[in-house]
Amino acid sequence: MNDSPDTVFYYLLLQKNGDVYLTYGYYDASEKDDPASDDTSIRWVFSLIEDELN
Repeated sequence: MNDSPDTVFYYLLLQKNGDVYLTYGYYDASEKDDPASDDTSIRWVFSLIEDELN
């Protein structure tokens, strides 16, 4: 996979308990019309936490 703007995606996931995750993945645009394609994948998941300053 390459890192071109057409193939990289990010998702922010807000959980019911308030936790927030940022995901980074690759989208296979060449097979976007193929419902059987499974080449799209999330590669990284980051837990985002608030930095508490005192």
